[in-house]
Amino acid sequence: MGLTKTQSGGLEDESVTLAKLLHGDGSSDGKFLRANNGADPTFETVSGTTINNNADNRVITGSGTANTLNGESGLTYDGSVLQVNGDGQFTGNDGTANQLKWDKSDDSLYFRDNVKSQFGTGGDLKIYHDGSKSHLKNSTGAIEYSSVDHKFFNAANNSEYARIDADGLKFNGDTTAANALDDYEEGTFTPAWNGGSGGVSSISYGTTNAGSYTKVGRMVTVTGRTDISSVSGGSGFWYLSNMPFNVNGGGKGFNAVGSVSLENTNFANDTTYVIATMEQNNNNMHLHTVRDNASLGTGVSPSNGAMTVQFTITYQTA
Repeated sequence: MGLTKTQSGGLEDESVTLAKLLHGDGSSDGKFLRANNGADPTFETVSGTTINNNADNRVITGSGTANTLNGESGLTYDGSVLQVNGDGQFTGNDGTANQLKWDKSDDSLYFRDNVKSQFGTGGDLKIYHDGSKSHLKNSTGAIEYSSVDHKFFNAANNSEYARIDADGLKFNGDTTAANALDDYEEGTFTPAWNGGSGGVSSISYGTTNAGSYTKVGRMVTVTGRTDISSVSGGSGFWYLSNMPFNVNGGGKGFNAVGSVSLENTNFANDTTYVIATMEQNNNNMHLHTVRDNASLGTGVSPSNGAMTVQFTITYQTA
C-alpha cells in the first residue's frame, strides 16, 4: 500500500473513508466494539439482565441462572417500610444460630437460639398480636399486653399468675380491686420523742437517733433506735410523735402493738414488760409498761433521763 502525502493544511474532508476503518456490518447490529489486552478490537454482544416477576417496591434477589434476577413478591420496601408478606426465615452465620422467622399463617415473629432444632418449640420467643392484645410467649410462660392491663401466664397450664392493671398488682387470676398490691415504699425518718402529759422543753440525742420503714400495700413496718443523753421537762408516758404514716381509722381493730428494748431505765416494781402501741387515726407510737392485773402503765417517761430505746412495730395504714 502506498503512502499518501498529507497536505500542509491537514487531511482533506472524506480523504479517509469508512472502508479504511474498522466498522460493523449487518451482523454487528446491537453489538459494541471492545479491545481486550492489546488484541485487535472486535464487536461483541451486549449481555442483558432479566428480572423475573418485577413490580413496584419488590426487593430484587439473585437466581441460579446467569443474568437473571427475581423480584420477590413477598418482600417489599417502599423507602421507609420493609414488609414480609409471606413466611420468611433469616439464619445466623453458621446456618443454625440465632434465627428469626416470620410465619404468615398466624402473623407471628419467632426468635430461636442455636440449640433448638425447629421453630415453635423449646426456647423460642413468639411475638404476635391478636387484634386487641400483644403477646410474648415461649415454652416457660407468656406475657399479654393490652391498653388496660399486662398479664403473666404459666406455660405449664396456661394459668394467669400475675397481672398489672389500674388497681395495681394482682395474683393468680384475681380481679378484685381490694386485693391489688398498689404501693411499695422504703424510707427513713428522724424520731421525735415527747411526754404524753407534759411536753418536753429540751432533749439531747446521743450517737444514734434514726428510724426506717418498709411499706407494702397498706402494711408498714417501722424500726428504729434512739440514744437519749438528757431530757428537760416532760411527764406521762413516753411517745414518738412522727411515725411515717397514720394508722388506719374506722375501728380499734386497726390498733397495733410492737416490741421495745430499753436500756438504763428504771421501772415500777409491778412492771412485767414494756410494749409499743399505736391507735387508729394518728401517727403517734406510745411506750407503755404492762403490769400484773392492771391497765397499761406510764412507767416509761421523759423523766427517766438518759436511756436507749429500740423498737419495731407493724401496722395498717389508711
